[in-house]
Amino acid sequence: MDRSRIRLGAGALALAMALPLGAVPALAQDASMAPSMAPMASHAPMGSMAPMGSMTPAAAMTAADLELALGRLLGEHALLAIETTQKGFDGAPDFEAAAAALDENSVEISQAIGSVFGPEVEEQFLGSWRAHIGLFVDYTVGLATKDQAKADKAVADLTSYIDAFGQYLADAAGIPADALKAGLTMHVMELKGQLDAYAAGDFATSFDLSREAYAHMYVLADALAGGIAAKFPDMFAAG
Repeated sequence: MDRSRIRLGAGALALAMALPLGAVPALAQDASMAPSMAPMASHAPMGSMAPMGSMTPAAAMTAADLELALGRLLGEHALLAIETTQKGFDGAPDFEAAAAALDENSVEISQAIGSVFGPEVEEQFLGSWRAHIGLFVDYTVGLATKDQAKADKAVADLTSYIDAFGQYLADAAGIPADALKAGLTMHVMELKGQLDAYAAGDFATSFDLSREAYAHMYVLADALAGGIAAKFPDMFAAG
């Protein structure tokens, strides 16, 4: 495959994402992905939880605190994912730096989850979260190299990922699975749409979709935080 326009070799991806390219589609297509992960409901005792990254310990947080923290992290994820895919499409020399920043954000999101559910779930969540980023890398490669089959496969794998990961998160947060899957689908389509528009030179549409993708992350954070706080009320302070 001609990668002259895009700096997304296996070595760069391993550095930035810690996932080999070939492993991502297999993970996304595995229908048993969600059940194979430890149930989030079996969270660690409160005494084992400690501050992680920019998150406050769960015991000292309110549902509003959790919503704001998740909103910031997920909003940052959207913006970094947009920047990284655009730089990847262009073959920009700072792609690897952008990808590394995106992965740092992924680690922080997993730490936010871990601050509530414990280190085992934190590690498992991080691996699954990285998977959808890896699939977007595949899509970017397909788009940049005009490999429609690769791009189509990445979209199909993302659809499978949404179904499995969405169900997993819904069960964990105690919110309706259909609503969460719809939210994840919107996230994926916004990121895909902005890159499609960027690749076509329609920068106005790309910026509009980027703004929508960022704003939508706060809606997702609201749903997740509300469900988690309601499911585990003893873990969050009143207020």
